[in-house]
Amino acid sequence: MIRCLLVDITRNHRGQPIRKERVLTAEEISIGRGADCKIHLSDPRANLHCAVIKRIENGKLFIDGEGTLLGIAGAYEHNAHLSSGMRLNIGPYEFVIEKIDGDDELVLSVELVYPLPAGSEGSRKSEPKSLAETGISKRRLAYWLAGCITLVFLILPLVQSLSHSLPSAITHARFTPTQLWDPGSISPGHISFGAQCAKCHEAPFRPVRDKACLSCHTQPGRHLQKPQLDKHVFREMRCTECHREHQHSKPIAMQGDRACILCHANIKKNLSESDLADIHDFGTDHPAFRLSFKTGVTSSDVRRVVQTDISKVVEDSGLSFSHVQHIGLVEVPWDRAIIKDLKCSDCHQPEEGEMRFRPISMKQHCYFCHQDQLEFKLAPEGRKLPHGSVTELSNTLHDYYAGLAFKHRKSIAWVNEQLDKAIQSMSKGYGCDYCHTVQPSKDGGNLLRITPVNITQRWFPFSIFPHAQHQTFNCAECHKVEQSAQSPDVAIPTIRSCKQCHTGVQPERNKVVSNCTSCHTFHMAP
Repeated sequence: MIRCLLVDITRNHRGQPIRKERVLTAEEISIGRGADCKIHLSDPRANLHCAVIKRIENGKLFIDGEGTLLGIAGAYEHNAHLSSGMRLNIGPYEFVIEKIDGDDELVLSVELVYPLPAGSEGSRKSEPKSLAETGISKRRLAYWLAGCITLVFLILPLVQSLSHSLPSAITHARFTPTQLWDPGSISPGHISFGAQCAKCHEAPFRPVRDKACLSCHTQPGRHLQKPQLDKHVFREMRCTECHREHQHSKPIAMQGDRACILCHANIKKNLSESDLADIHDFGTDHPAFRLSFKTGVTSSDVRRVVQTDISKVVEDSGLSFSHVQHIGLVEVPWDRAIIKDLKCSDCHQPEEGEMRFRPISMKQHCYFCHQDQLEFKLAPEGRKLPHGSVTELSNTLHDYYAGLAFKHRKSIAWVNEQLDKAIQSMSKGYGCDYCHTVQPSKDGGNLLRITPVNITQRWFPFSIFPHAQHQTFNCAECHKVEQSAQSPDVAIPTIRSCKQCHTGVQPERNKVVSNCTSCHTFHMAP
């Protein structure tokens, strides 16, 4: 670091020197007419960059002309070592090295010794330096400009906005007055009515109201599960706080974590009823994922479990299923000669957009391999039983044995005996019991009691996961199903698995930057 005491020398009308001092501190001290130079030379005859003072390896100070010749003791040099008492001529300026020691390591004085001729200064003074000297009235010009601006940018667009006949007459014009008010392009979702400003801007000079948005977006979906609580928490929030139109190529929905963290960084303070943990960033303090287990037929029949609670991460779907028996080369149960090469995509087929998967169904995904489980082995003709309705199944069995009893003149006791045999057959690893839990009915209404099937379709209903963007990975890299031999096993990846590829808002090498909106949306599905 070089510490320099710079002394600017000027002369009064008597020719006496006037010294003005200032301290410069820098690794290198540049000299020239350029605005970035530490020692600025204002004379137009000076180069933008004349020289630079720097320290060389032996610790001494050195001046480099950078292509400019330096006048030193009557000779011209490109560079030189600095020493006390040295005089340097750079253009019309003279530099004197007064001292190189003490607190101010370098004391350097500079004086303009060859000023511009008096004629040059006089010619500059004759040039007009103000608008008044040109003969133009500033007030009159201001009035004209204000009038033009008011007419073009206010009156004409206002007339077009308030007139009912003018807009239709200029619909096909290449340019309309209201375009002067347009702050930016329309988002793709609003492009169909983008020219109709009144759709959103119901009155001139008034902000867009929520009512205008809700006239089209009738069910935006709430943020909190409880409607009354959601209405209370967000009662003062307007649509335009998060959805900004006319933002050119930016999405209409606000991006980033700022608005999310305002609440979720201290969630208890903002919402005391919440059981969520505080969060500032995905890469630092995002809590473990919560899985949603389906426990019934209605949408409210859901059990939420934190993934770290291993003892509770168990799915009670009502089915007996093993993933390990449905991967790779598998023999078809009803014909061992048929070998199928099963892949994940054979059963897990994505919906449109590849965000979620279509529900698994017996008819589409299971029937081909397990159709023999529907055969009624006790019947001579080997008829198949209906699938899906316990009542229909029970009625089919009863009608079948009742028909045989009538045909062969059997008693009611015989019918009941055959029904008991059928139930026992289905409860011993064959028929319904191959996949379901089958028990006798308690109320006597139906012959069979099968545990209801509750397969969880959406493990993370409050987040989004685009499977289409993860097609470069094999399913088994995230879903560990190759060792899953029991139906209760849950093969949903944990947050640790996601963090192998994703980080928070701070970039990391070979990781994808992810913020709140990468996986979450503000509005829940209605």
